[in-house]
Amino acid sequence: MKYKRGVAESPSGSSSDNSSEDEDRTHHDQPPTPPPRNPPVVVKKTDSVHSPNHRQTQPSSNSIAQPQTNSNSLKSKITVSRKNKNVQPNSSPVRSLATESNHNLNVQFLLTKEKLAQHVCSTGGNIIFNGRITQIVNTCNFEEMIFVLWVLSKYQNNFFQLLPQLPKTQALIETIQYIENITLVGNRSNSREQWNLAKGTFINNIMTKRPKIRRSIMDFEDDEHNNFVEPLKDFQTYNLRQICTAGCIHDGAILDHDQFTIYLNKVRNNVVLDYLWDGNCPNCGALFDVMPEFMNKVPNFLTIEIEAVNSQQIFFHELPATLYINGRNYKLVYASMYVRERNHYVGILKLDNGLFYIDSLPGIVEDFPYFHQTLLENRVVDGIIMHHRTPITATLYSLE
Repeated sequence: MKYKRGVAESPSGSSSDNSSEDEDRTHHDQPPTPPPRNPPVVVKKTDSVHSPNHRQTQPSSNSIAQPQTNSNSLKSKITVSRKNKNVQPNSSPVRSLATESNHNLNVQFLLTKEKLAQHVCSTGGNIIFNGRITQIVNTCNFEEMIFVLWVLSKYQNNFFQLLPQLPKTQALIETIQYIENITLVGNRSNSREQWNLAKGTFINNIMTKRPKIRRSIMDFEDDEHNNFVEPLKDFQTYNLRQICTAGCIHDGAILDHDQFTIYLNKVRNNVVLDYLWDGNCPNCGALFDVMPEFMNKVPNFLTIEIEAVNSQQIFFHELPATLYINGRNYKLVYASMYVRERNHYVGILKLDNGLFYIDSLPGIVEDFPYFHQTLLENRVVDGIIMHHRTPITATLYSLE
């Protein structure tokens, strides 16, 4: 039997375009409601899985699609995946950064803390929406990740050329270019103006659903999924294929179409990839693994969320340095976390020259000394609290 597990309900109480409330909003993000810790709901393939936070595409009416047996590249990928069956089901091997080469990363380029601080975002701002100046608030759940894409455009060779040609590609390039145009002349920076343009482009041309405007204010009190992952879903859309026994008629069959969510899950204290599919092949009886087959180009970055219903909390020091996905290595670049005490999202940027704490509320970048004992003791270093007890909510991985 095979089944797709249920997913988390939305942790946000934000309104969508069809909301009718008219109320004042606070400056900070609203704390997510903890998801229920109930056993996972077993959902058959022919059922749809809907939730406000993790939206799944309606599956095909057929529970198993026939494999494409005439694809040599697919067979090669399946062979590689089958060789790695010693890992947890629905996972990919984790490889050490010390043993992997950075084929797509510009290892000669280093962004200093001062350069990062010059371009980092400050939360909120003003944009032009429907021809009117509109104030935007609670934007920390997507602006910091946009900042990380600018960082990747500096570090990753041919970043823009590696993007697939999609309707939103040009808007994404323009968003990043506005951040690149930030300059500092004397003590004056055009950061606020350029970030307003960047966020305006992202909201107007990339976001598909926006909060209703109330009193000339657009409040994005939501999470990374709705405000960042879902708007950029086409850049990591995939079909999910079953990997079981060589020669089985279902080996290589499509389990799910047009998906874009990828999760990290903690299984017996090991953090592994999770595509929310479990079960045994109805033909050969083997516990099957899965493999995403990306529909456009191989993504040069992936947004990977934390599976909130069935997983234990995952902390920064537990994140895999590298993920092996469909024959390619992806390197951890960024992890975001929700600090409940501040009602605010912050993040940790992981570069070759160190770790940096990103906080858009004051708009700062600070060194993040990574010492295991410091994390365990939750000490304060350079005024920055080591968030050992603050779980990760989403991550960005870069193609190596």
